[in-house]
Amino acid sequence: MEENKLHTFVIMAYKNAPYIEETIQSILKQSYKSEVCMSTSTPNERIQAIAQQFNLPLFVNQPGQGIAADWTFALRCAKTPLVTLADQDDIYDPSFSDRMVQQLNKYPDMIVGFTHFKEIDSDRHVRPLNLTMAVKNILMIPYFIRSHFKSRFFKRLVFHFGEPICNPSVTYNMAVIGEHNLFDETYSVSLDWDALLRLTEIKGHFCFIKQPLILHGIHTGTQTSFGIVNGKRYEEDYRIMVRVWPKWLAKWMTDAYAWSYRSNH
Repeated sequence: MEENKLHTFVIMAYKNAPYIEETIQSILKQSYKSEVCMSTSTPNERIQAIAQQFNLPLFVNQPGQGIAADWTFALRCAKTPLVTLADQDDIYDPSFSDRMVQQLNKYPDMIVGFTHFKEIDSDRHVRPLNLTMAVKNILMIPYFIRSHFKSRFFKRLVFHFGEPICNPSVTYNMAVIGEHNLFDETYSVSLDWDALLRLTEIKGHFCFIKQPLILHGIHTGTQTSFGIVNGKRYEEDYRIMVRVWPKWLAKWMTDAYAWSYRSNH
């Protein structure tokens, strides 16, 4: 790793990874040349061949430990302060890592940075505005008005109503986060919401880039889509809602939030 490198993409590969080449190509085209590596807990010939094709280090985690353990392992693969856990289904704008480094230079106490996004379907077409995206946009109004917050109250505000942030757009500043246990292994779908909510307790900035710098893949093979179908997401969302609302209101809020993401079925 070069001494001046500040940012790493860790591309999390899983099973057949049908869109991962497109993800890698978008990452290698970044204007700021980040460190790039791959991590997986499902090693196979395809993933190994792709790592060799693009000359990327491949780190293999012990299989069967769950998504939280896989994400924690992926974070530890990086040696830079800033780390983005890249989903194998997504496409990054060439300016993504440069904009994140700019945020760090402007706010050295940045805890996380994240960007606006658009959704793409299995044919890699941008999805028209749907109910889920409309609700996420509404929840993000505080960040569209002011792109950074240091106050605990304002950092937490959007997370009281749902999780409007595209997780693969999140860049973690491990120099500030330190040894905090980011991902709770009792979650398998809403672990990013849980982690961000807990990170609001740390002193520092949450920084938002208003431009959509990531195209986020939505299709039946994603963990989120699977969690919606089997009810796991509802269960985990309710567990988070009761942390910020009374139980009777948390049930209503979870029902409303579940209704809002039905367009991702």
